[in-house]
Amino acid sequence: MKEFMKTHQVYLTPLTPIHIGCGEDFEPTNYVIDEGVLYHFEPSKLELSDSQIQQLLSYANKSDLLSIQKFFQQNAKSVVGCANYFSSAAVGIEQDWKNKIGRVVNRESDGNNVIAKLSIERTAYLPYQNQPYVTGSGFKGALVTAYLDDCHKKQGNPKVNGRDSKKIFTFYAGDFKTSKFKGVKFGDFLPENNVNTKVYYALNFKKVPNNKGGQGRGIPLRRECILPAQYRAFKSNVTLWQDEKVFPINHYFELLRNYNFSIFVKEMKLLLERGLIDRTWLASVFNLVNNENACLIRLGKNGADSKIYQGDNVASIKIMQGKGKKPIFKDRATTVWLSGERQNQENNLLPFGWALLEVDPQSDNNALKEWCNQNKVSGVNLDEIYQNQKQAQERIKLIEQERQQKLAEEQQALKEEQERLASLSENQRLIEQKLQAWEDPQYEVKNYTDNSQIFVEAQALVKQAISENWEQSDKDFLLAIFDHTDRQSVFNRKVGGLDLSKGAGKLKGKAKEFKQLLNQLKGL
Repeated sequence: MKEFMKTHQVYLTPLTPIHIGCGEDFEPTNYVIDEGVLYHFEPSKLELSDSQIQQLLSYANKSDLLSIQKFFQQNAKSVVGCANYFSSAAVGIEQDWKNKIGRVVNRESDGNNVIAKLSIERTAYLPYQNQPYVTGSGFKGALVTAYLDDCHKKQGNPKVNGRDSKKIFTFYAGDFKTSKFKGVKFGDFLPENNVNTKVYYALNFKKVPNNKGGQGRGIPLRRECILPAQYRAFKSNVTLWQDEKVFPINHYFELLRNYNFSIFVKEMKLLLERGLIDRTWLASVFNLVNNENACLIRLGKNGADSKIYQGDNVASIKIMQGKGKKPIFKDRATTVWLSGERQNQENNLLPFGWALLEVDPQSDNNALKEWCNQNKVSGVNLDEIYQNQKQAQERIKLIEQERQQKLAEEQQALKEEQERLASLSENQRLIEQKLQAWEDPQYEVKNYTDNSQIFVEAQALVKQAISENWEQSDKDFLLAIFDHTDRQSVFNRKVGGLDLSKGAGKLKGKAKEFKQLLNQLKGL
């Protein structure tokens, strides 16, 4: 019985850095870089102290972007414990971030400050797993391009205008009723394990150097990329439905191989001539791509040359000429984009987007596996990061427990104090009010008692207790505040020159007078 549909497992191994755009950027207010690792975080979920929160709110209310950036940099260690996504960062990327974050990099003629644009293009990711992935639509687009180019070659590579090109693409891939690919279902390439990424510079070089002998470089960008040499990092399912328009899986992959291999050879030749890539690296990878057991493919942002008809003078690529100049159109791109560790790097670079596909492999690809082991780029040690995060979370938890314990103790002390005050008599509450009032800074410490307001009020309070003949418990409560052994009491701290224990001091007469009052209060 003929199969109604058949599903194939397709494995993807990155050969060079791959960036799949997702329309999101890492911004200086949601990432920090520390010791070669980019930590992405949600600002609202940071564990900050009350003072830090107030400081950050102050910057936000003033729209002080520089101070906000600087705040996160200064608190990078705190951010690490709350980060939810991690990526390696090239040496130059980290250094540039440290040098420019929170600083004015230029000042315009009108006085406006120019802040460095430190945003980083983020690669496509799975939001719940926080892992990179390769979209099935990108794979489909690459396959359709290869298929259309094959059809175009068979027709003699005629010139195709933009309108006709869109119609052809819609006919073959866009409209479900007529699409040649309606019976081919493309799944996303999902990570098999933890897949590492790295933030590189995307460096732009002219294919032909300028007349002065320079490399002819464009403005560098920052892109997060899937790291190369991760063996069978992703897996997808491609399902072929039984249909007269559907070819066997090997046919589609043969189209991909033929289309991409010729582009790869041309580009590598150019890059070698320019001295932009390493010859040894190319020799090692060439043995892998020139193999019938695997299929070469190019994915993501990598330039226009791998997304067009390959016939001469057929494609029409818009080439921007700079501010104020009209664009020109050519059948090939005039520049190449390469990944680098530093902005000024001009050799040992890598092109973007190249990968190997394997369909239904029955065993390991030993040659590919060995190449990955030899060329593997050190990525983020997730186990170490998770361990550090766990320790940081435990520290935060301990600090929070201590804070809660302190708060509970303060609340208990407040409760006990309220209960104590509630149990006081009216006269005792009057004394408490006086004690609280004397703590006010307006009651300055005096070296003499004649002009001491506390001393005057204390005398009046004792006289009131005597004249009103307070209860003995109220008298004892009042006498306790004048205990000469309690040197930290507010009376002893703020009334100087009075030694009630000896009845003498700088103001012997006043001391004697006050002691007589206290003796009268005691009934002596």
